[in-house]
Amino acid sequence: MIATRREKNRVPRHRNVSRMCGKTPLGRAWTLPPMPAHLLSLTDGPSILIDKPILLFGRHQECDVQLNSRKISRRHCCLAQVNDYLVIRDLGSTNGVKINGERVAEGKLIIGDELTIGNFRYQVCGDILGRSASQMALQEQPRQL
Repeated sequence: MIATRREKNRVPRHRNVSRMCGKTPLGRAWTLPPMPAHLLSLTDGPSILIDKPILLFGRHQECDVQLNSRKISRRHCCLAQVNDYLVIRDLGSTNGVKINGERVAEGKLIIGDELTIGNFRYQVCGDILGRSASQMALQEQPRQL
């Protein structure tokens, strides 16, 4: 019997799909790489992947992240990766930078913090260090003496 094009491209189905959820066809658990650090937009602005050690935010064309708003200065702030956290520094902007609603000249950001740059709001997400899932799990387990 000759297989039709549709049959050739068909993905095989497993009999018990509910039992296979979260596992590979060989029964192993799926392991996804950790999500790289990023700023998830909480407003209408863009979400931002933190793919450099230092990012410059502002309206100017030289900025790594261009935010087009009248509430954003030409060179508004910079974001730097330092060890296992992020540091945000206001560069003398008019409307400033806020971490969790508090205006700061410079501040430490950790996962889950809310960052406000002018009128754009972001939540810090992902793994800042770029560790594998197994490394993260080992570090999160309490140490026993």
